[in-house]
Amino acid sequence: MGAYEILAYLLLGALLGALGQGIRVIVGLKKKSDEHLTQPLRTWFDPQRPVVELVELGPSLVASASCC
Repeated sequence: MGAYEILAYLLLGALLGALGQGIRVIVGLKKKSDEHLTQPLRTWFDPQRPVVELVELGPSLVASASCC
């Protein structure tokens, strides 16, 4: 098994993991929207919050990956 094959498997695993998390988000938002049928989306979901959390998480991931 060569380095490119290992890298391909790692990338495939990362893509499938991201796909799974995306599906989990969609199901979670659907469940929440069913709970809040009478309220508009903006009253119980702030779309800026996940973006801010991802931006804050990015530098910590880079720092932890380069520690060793």
